[in-house]
Amino acid sequence: MKPPNHRDARRPEETTALREPQPARILVVEDDSTWREFHTTALKGLGYTIATAQDGSEALSRLSNDEFDLVITDRNMAEVSGVELIRKIRADGNSIPIMMVSRSVKDEGLPEDVASQILVALPKPTHAEDVRSAVAFALRFPKFTT
Repeated sequence: MKPPNHRDARRPEETTALREPQPARILVVEDDSTWREFHTTALKGLGYTIATAQDGSEALSRLSNDEFDLVITDRNMAEVSGVELIRKIRADGNSIPIMMVSRSVKDEGLPEDVASQILVALPKPTHAEDVRSAVAFALRFPKFTT
């Protein structure tokens, strides 16, 4: 007779309890306080944990200290723009999904190397429901690959 393996021999108190799923953590990067509040209000009611950054520089600091499931960024910001933020995130090897919500998404287009790194792009102005739908879509992809 074969002895039981260690998994079979565990006592009930030694098994890991099922953990409740944690709400998705979203970093909103936006220099305009009205739009930052818009995103926060639109998403917090759905149970997401929202953190904010006023520009790409602050976002990079937050990303180096915390884990997030999604980044939502504007394009045109002081210090480090959304374009540079995306380039730096990818250069650091971070595969976090990225959404861009910006007036310039439809007006100016995006550099090809950046456009290929964004999972969702929404033009401003946008509606809360559009943001919620785009976030739900983006969160289906825990790691972004091109």
